[in-house]
Amino acid sequence: LAAARQALAAGRHAEAARDAGEAAPLFRQAGDKGGAAEALGVAIAARVAKGDIQEALRSVTEELERCRSSDDKLGEARLLCAAAGARLAAGGAAEAAEAAAEAQRLASELPGGGDARLEAQALQAAASARLAQGGRSD
Repeated sequence: LAAARQALAAGRHAEAARDAGEAAPLFRQAGDKGGAAEALGVAIAARVAKGDIQEALRSVTEELERCRSSDDKLGEARLLCAAAGARLAAGGAAEAAEAAAEAQRLASELPGGGDARLEAQALQAAASARLAQGGRSD
């Protein structure tokens, strides 16, 4: 996953998408749903960065359903952050804002007092969506 993040930061989007996509099932097999969702989030961000918006949207929708059906709130929150980015890239600022708000709510309700890092990521996604909307709150 670290290699995928580095590839994404370096602009090697296809490599990042491939590496993160390969990491996700390994996390799942190890029983680490949060790690799987994090890897999928990197893969989705890489797809968005390389312009595969529709594939990113398809993938995030499919994975969100998987998290919801298994009651994986951490995975759902992480994927909602990724969904916000994909929806924003597709021109859906309002949908991105909704996904970010839901991610923030879920992150704050996680066991142990929530996940502050994930909550901050959701806030960043919400701010990006708000800026895309021209500062409107609708």
